[in-house]
Amino acid sequence: MSITQQTKISVVSVSKKFCRTTKLAIKYGLRDITKRFLGLRESVQLREGEFWAFSDISFNLYDKECLGIIGANGAGKSTLLKVISGIILPDTGEVLVKGKICSLLEVGSGIEPQLTGRENIYIQGSILGLSKQEIKTRIQDIIDFSELSESIDMPVKNYSSGMRSRLGFAIATKIEPDILILDEVLAVGDLRFRMKCLNYISKLKQEATIIFVSHNLQIIERICDRAICLDEGKIKYEGDVGDAINYYRSILPQGSPEPEPLLTGAVQLFDLKAPKKCKQMEDFIINLEIKLKQQTRYKINIAVYRDDGIHCIGVMSEILETSSTGFSQVEMTLKSLQLMPGNYIVNAFLRDDLGVGQIAIIKNAFEFLVIGNETTRGVYLPEVEWCSPSDFNKSLQ
Repeated sequence: MSITQQTKISVVSVSKKFCRTTKLAIKYGLRDITKRFLGLRESVQLREGEFWAFSDISFNLYDKECLGIIGANGAGKSTLLKVISGIILPDTGEVLVKGKICSLLEVGSGIEPQLTGRENIYIQGSILGLSKQEIKTRIQDIIDFSELSESIDMPVKNYSSGMRSRLGFAIATKIEPDILILDEVLAVGDLRFRMKCLNYISKLKQEATIIFVSHNLQIIERICDRAICLDEGKIKYEGDVGDAINYYRSILPQGSPEPEPLLTGAVQLFDLKAPKKCKQMEDFIINLEIKLKQQTRYKINIAVYRDDGIHCIGVMSEILETSSTGFSQVEMTLKSLQLMPGNYIVNAFLRDDLGVGQIAIIKNAFEFLVIGNETTRGVYLPEVEWCSPSDFNKSLQ
């Protein structure tokens, strides 16, 4: 089978299975090797103790396209990338690749900890097909991009995870691959360096084909042209990035475990209740149950986070004070909720009357889903008024 000029990767009916125990893996492995040696057909059915990491996956990736792959942990994303990269073989199907491929499948992927950063640059460059002279001409650019000039001749085993990530990504930037595969490589490192890498990826899209896996949906939406949503080893959606993200959010489990009340000081933040779903521009009401051990003054701080970690709302009450002990109710209303559709998580804090000292906290108190206009993008829904060209011309007269 061949692929077209514009197709860089063709994944055709690919499946991969694993064993749940090492003992079974060795047993089945020896049996499969023997069958292969004798020219016998290997079994593609699941045997006792096996499971599909993913099954019957098919898609094409085209020239200068950035494909995002999203899904929950265990959906099969990383294993699929290893099969595409040629690190492991599929049990069924085939992967056709046209061009030089460079894979960064984890922090510091392929980096040898006993060697220095400089030595690793030469080794990784050689593995990816560069001559020694080519590496020499590019090594200073790699070091400059990684911002590791003071540590480049130190053994990598002494690097932090962020430093290893910088080195691995910097090497990939100067290899100039036809296809770049990235799996959560921006999950570590400081914000400034992550933004530097994102800007590089945005520029690289004009020259290379990219597969990008991340749990950060905001980044996926920013840089990808198309997306695939994996769930339980199957492609459940393929197409528009925004639609893929919305589908992924729709299959996420709703709700959080009941929080344990925290007993700290004179006030106990006992319980929080709110609707599991809310429409845009409707009031969203949160009820908090407070237990007072003694008369005191305090403030309540509510923080709302999008499911990719973006802090969307942070509000704090005025000083609250009650004259009696025991349970009391506090109600907070977010008027005309202007958040975009998606899943959100609420944290609640009790603070002192200055709003500084933290008395108690309930993290991930509950989750709720915002339902609304799926065609808009961003963090919140603004009130917009458009002026038509004819109206604008009239205003100029």
